[in-house]
Amino acid sequence: MNPVVKFSINVEAIDCYLYGGYLFLVMADGQLLYVSYHKVVNRLKYEYPQYSSLIELIFLHNEYSKGEAAKIIFGVTEIREVVEKIWLKAAKEIEFELNFEDIQEECKSIGEYSSIPLDIRLYGYRLFLGCKDGLYESRLNLEDNYQINPSHLEKCYDGKVIGVNANYGSVVISADWDGLLTGEILDFDSKFRLDERHPQCKRSLRTGWMTTDLMNYEGTSEFDYYRNEYLQKKDTEEKHFYSKAKISERKIIKQFGTEVYGMETLFNKSNIDKEDIVYSFNSSQKGFFVMSDGSILNATVRANGLADSYYISSRSTNFAKFDKDIIDKPLSSCIVPSGCILEFFDKVVLIQNSQSLSLVNHSVNSVRSYTSSTNYRNIVSVVDDDKVTFCSIFGLDSLNHKPAFPKNPVPVNGFEPMINEKQGKDLPF
Repeated sequence: MNPVVKFSINVEAIDCYLYGGYLFLVMADGQLLYVSYHKVVNRLKYEYPQYSSLIELIFLHNEYSKGEAAKIIFGVTEIREVVEKIWLKAAKEIEFELNFEDIQEECKSIGEYSSIPLDIRLYGYRLFLGCKDGLYESRLNLEDNYQINPSHLEKCYDGKVIGVNANYGSVVISADWDGLLTGEILDFDSKFRLDERHPQCKRSLRTGWMTTDLMNYEGTSEFDYYRNEYLQKKDTEEKHFYSKAKISERKIIKQFGTEVYGMETLFNKSNIDKEDIVYSFNSSQKGFFVMSDGSILNATVRANGLADSYYISSRSTNFAKFDKDIIDKPLSSCIVPSGCILEFFDKVVLIQNSQSLSLVNHSVNSVRSYTSSTNYRNIVSVVDDDKVTFCSIFGLDSLNHKPAFPKNPVPVNGFEPMINEKQGKDLPF
């Protein structure tokens, strides 16, 4: 199992979000705060100076495994193993911690919310807060020095909002029995508006992106597949979709729901019995299905070129297996590299490579992952009543690697490589 290193901030919060170098905190006292995440990590380094470099690598620079140079360096088995041992040692022996008072002076307020927050999403340098009484928006106003100057919360929809999702120039709102509502962000300065008059469906509890398409979940295990029409930007066009925010958007959704496929159509070729599904969710390419027997199956969603429709592949993979007597129906889920996170009533579980690890063993307020982020893609945030915990997952398992000095070198073009006679004796591996 990949090791996980944690650090916590002792604070009474309902939710949190990492975005653009900032930590946003939905406080239990009604305040919506933000603070530079770099300053938070620097404070952590100050409190634990002996682990300064390790802290920066683990919690601030998840891009360490990206890029060609990193792939070459960590592609050497011996180097990868050393880093993994360090990560494992930190996971077993250390749990970093800050008090809110340590960062309180650095925190700034966006405003107060007056209704129970149910979801938060940041996209296109805008913050959306879904509440029991409506949807609120704050523009982050990115300045020339890359600092933000958020506007006060402004209500943009009057109705219960359970979930907020955004991608490809669009924002989708799960409004329970008011349906699935959509809106678009054409540029940074325009006023955001939802199309309240034309809901995409009768009910929406949550959504999940399938690249430019969308899964809408009407229940824990019931969903429809929404095929969306999109525009592909040319390479000669402006690189950044937003005028001030540095977010690349090559594909922009033009129209939602040009085709909608229900479960009867989606499962007509699958060996998965949809009646046995107790909870389902998706990544950008696959559907995940928690079954009544405790197993978790996944299968790709494919396009049927002849019928011009979509279906769930007949080949499913057993992603994980739990004892059906101890597994409950998940409350929420999120995707992480090579795995997923499942929230249950009494625990939060990380599943990777057919193995599971409990991140916490009690009920929580929220769980989030940040796979679309470069710097935070291996981080999961878990919010309890009295603390926010950041879990950083070891992220080198997906890289191909091989020994620097193989014991039995393979001949190249018929020539045996020349090996120093001391190899294997003096070298440390």
